Amino acid sequence: MADSGSKALERLLLDLSDAVLETHMRLGDATAVIDPDHLTRVLRFLREEPDLEFEMLIDLTCVDYLDRAPRFEMVYHLLSVAKRHRIRVKARVAEPGAEIDSAVDIYPSAN
Repeated sequence: MADSGSKALERLLLDLSDAVLETHMRLGDATAVIDPDHLTRVLRFLREEPDLEFEMLIDLTCVDYLDRAPRFEMVYHLLSVAKRHRIRVKARVAEPGAEIDSAVDIYPSAN
């Protein structure tokens, strides 16, 4: 499923299509669900790409969907003050292990 609906989603689908599992624009929120193995690559692209410039991680959380596989979903809300847009990045993480790369090197506020 690919709903570009925003410049950020369009760029992700164009430049990192192998990392994007799906996108949507429900209720005006640009959301990309990505392969968790590509998390740091996607976050670095969103931060460093001059057309996007998502310089701020405004929220980082995890959702536990007890009856779903994969069970966990890491959710990153990014903001570009300079470009005046937002994006939500989700990465689904399975048990056992439930591990994902850290975003601290890209967004220190993730610590």
